[in-house]
Amino acid sequence: TMSEKKPTWGSKTKSVSGQKRVDVREFEAEAGVLREVDKNSVFPDPTQPRQTFSDEALTELKESIEENGLLQPILVVEDAKEDGVGKYRIIAGERRWRAAMLSEKILRLQVVIRNDISDELKILLAQIAENVHRENMTIIETAESYKRVLDAVDGDTEKAIKLLNVSKTRFSTTIGLNKADEKVRELAKEGVTKDVDTLAGLNVLASLNEEKANDVIDKIREGEISKNGIRKTVSDLVKAEKKALKQNKKEKKATPFLFFSS
Repeated sequence: TMSEKKPTWGSKTKSVSGQKRVDVREFEAEAGVLREVDKNSVFPDPTQPRQTFSDEALTELKESIEENGLLQPILVVEDAKEDGVGKYRIIAGERRWRAAMLSEKILRLQVVIRNDISDELKILLAQIAENVHRENMTIIETAESYKRVLDAVDGDTEKAIKLLNVSKTRFSTTIGLNKADEKVRELAKEGVTKDVDTLAGLNVLASLNEEKANDVIDKIREGEISKNGIRKTVSDLVKAEKKALKQNKKEKKATPFLFFSS
């Protein structure tokens, strides 16, 4: 049978499965119901902004949960799947769920059910907030999630910025990466750098000189440029290319047309 109760928020709680502590201070006391459920009844949100998970990190987390229990419950909404097994869709905590699914020892999970959150935009914003706060998403996943928020508010940029609580510059630079050069997107997905300005600069460089952009991307990937020096290197290359382009335009303008008579 499933245990269900209003949680004693922020206090030490022992569960049936022997978990040592439940830390739910991040959640609003009046809004959730704490329940222990079969791990197979929990399922990931197919539209979750974060899509990349490290196998190595998941294995480490699995071992930690086996040893210490789930220190923070998984945030879910009741949303039954057609298969009759899945009952709780994850809002936040998919990484913890994935780690638990790797374990033969962990059979049940603590979840906080937030049926007060039915608005899909609010769920998306909660997922973005959790992942950005924990620096879990690649910058491309962040860019794609910003675009989803923008679409949800019918293209109202000011409203999207307010909902996401980011600066206008940060928003426009990040969302612009959705149209970035494919090699820049690949680099971002690999997580080699999460610096938005560096990636935006690489994208500008790719539009000015694709060969140089590819060369610097290879050097970044191979570690030939220190992480601290990536932004300056890219910025200097963009400035040099823009200067060269300006100079070429001047020279073309200064070249007189020659007419030859037959």
